[in-house]
Amino acid sequence: MAYKLLSLSDGYYAEELCRLLGRLIRINPKVFLEMISSNPDDTLIEIVVKAPRIEDEEIFIHYLNKIMQNEYLKRIEALKTVNDPELRKLRDRCLAILSEELRK
Repeated sequence: MAYKLLSLSDGYYAEELCRLLGRLIRINPKVFLEMISSNPDDTLIEIVVKAPRIEDEEIFIHYLNKIMQNEYLKRIEALKTVNDPELRKLRDRCLAILSEELRK
């Protein structure tokens, strides 16, 4: 439901939904992939997969890059636990997005 709302939201609400959905990757990566499989829009997937988990980015601006690198590594680790053949393509897409971010 939250993922469907994301395409209809803008500004503050979109950012909050992205943060919530991004957290879900580590909490339950299979549910996350099942949810985005309902609308596998590349742009939305990339935004959600890369969404920062920090609530107040201004306070942590100097540490954001290192914090997000660590978060991306943990998200990669969580996504790799999903072996459902129906979700493999989405999982691999999310892994590619995160891996690309780590190479920057």
